Amino acid sequence: SDTTVGLSTASADGEFRQFGTDTKITSITIPAGQSSVKVDYYDIRGGTQTLTASATGLTSGTATATVIPDTTPPVTSMTTGTPKYQSGVTIYVSGSTGFTISATDDASGVKETKYKVDGGTWNTYTSEFALSTLSDGSHTIGYCSSDKAGNNEAEKTLTIMLDKAPPALSGASPMGSLI
Repeated sequence: SDTTVGLSTASADGEFRQFGTDTKITSITIPAGQSSVKVDYYDIRGGTQTLTASATGLTSGTATATVIPDTTPPVTSMTTGTPKYQSGVTIYVSGSTGFTISATDDASGVKETKYKVDGGTWNTYTSEFALSTLSDGSHTIGYCSSDKAGNNEAEKTLTIMLDKAPPALSGASPMGSLI
């Protein structure tokens, strides 16, 4: 039959989570015919922590985990697609230019990446975006990430010059008819 195992830790800040998720748990069910299941353990308190697993009718088991706390926020970068043109520090883009954001975190993993345009509301980044609905001129994109340990990266910004108007041709010569 299935076995329900209670999970506990000596750390006031420690918690168990379903394997590969952010769902907090205090027990896990081992299906009949299996001898183990995976769980994740998170803790912000550094040092060696004692973990205990117990089930009715079985001897409790303990293990120790050495926790190295994650105190470093993720690192986020933005890539500007094409078309674009750079003159000095000014980046010119069209309404169809895509912006891609990526983030890395070497410990607990990236939880969320956000961006905003011209100081507006934060949007959760899910895929490449363009600025086709905005007017021509200078715009600032703010972006940052947070990790699963709760570390928040300081906002980074990229200022671009949006130019959606095609060039106009004037004063072309020769004019008239050629024979």
